[in-house]
Amino acid sequence: MRKNAALCIREVAKQSPELAKLICNAGGAAAIVDYISESKGSARLPGIMTLGYIAAFDESLAMSVIASKGITPLKEALLKEPEDYIKAAAAWSLGQIGCHTTDHARAVAEHDIPSSLLMVN
Repeated sequence: MRKNAALCIREVAKQSPELAKLICNAGGAAAIVDYISESKGSARLPGIMTLGYIAAFDESLAMSVIASKGITPLKEALLKEPEDYIKAAAAWSLGQIGCHTTDHARAVAEHDIPSSLLMVN
């Protein structure tokens, strides 16, 4: 049930910045972060992608993902998930978070993401 809810939120979040902002304002980013933290394997994928879609729209939405502590579970998925497609999705989402400004890049770098990306097989 939780995976289906995450799938639905992902599909809404990728449609427009306005819908992504509504999700963040309703606490959806924090809920997705909790979902990623509590799930394992392929069930994580919709949540990982949701954070990437939200962060991709603009710098304020990316900062919402950072404020929701979204970098840590993405890093954990990048390093500990055995499936390459989950690692790739986590790397993509982290890239969407860090690509807007130097503050975003700093937040990603403070979590040691660049060296984590180099450690991924």
